[in-house]
Amino acid sequence: MAINASKPTGVSAGNSADAQITTTAGHVYWVGATAGATGGLFHLRDGTADSATSLFSVSMPANSVAYFGPFDPPIPFATAIRLDAPGTNLLVNVCYG
Repeated sequence: MAINASKPTGVSAGNSADAQITTTAGHVYWVGATAGATGGLFHLRDGTADSATSLFSVSMPANSVAYFGPFDPPIPFATAIRLDAPGTNLLVNVCYG
């Protein structure tokens, strides 16, 4: 299935800590991330709490930049999309719809 480019409805605003990307079900189309001096692990979780199921996780090396996607098909989140990130060492952008 090809990605329908009209489906994404937003890009999160460069989150550097835990953030609720959506409060309802949705899809993730791509993720962009940068890591500072110590790197770090982040998760995209299907829910509204850091204990929700992780559907996407990445361990970023120190001083790195990475782009993931476009996902085809997009990653479905049945409940909500939550970024679980450790403090301010990471900056994560999520394209969702």
